Amino acid sequence: PRYVRGWLNLAIAQGNLGQHEEAARCYLQTLALLGGGGEPGPGDGPVRQVWGYLRMALAGLERWDLMPAVGGRRLEDFEGQFDFVIDL
Repeated sequence: PRYVRGWLNLAIAQGNLGQHEEAARCYLQTLALLGGGGEPGPGDGPVRQVWGYLRMALAGLERWDLMPAVGGRRLEDFEGQFDFVIDL
């Protein structure tokens, strides 16, 4: 459950299958494991990419209401929307 690359691979596979809700959940879990919330900083290229993938999954779900949370990189805004664990 703490294998970041596994969660990311699962998310990508789900997105490719059109399972955008499951993809979003897996991207969020990936971000939680990477500590990907908060302000962007140097060396956060992988985190930035995962936020971009999450944006695509949310667009597939037409969840435009959650796009500001992606832009603000606020994982806590997704609690209650998707089943994932922020604090492991």
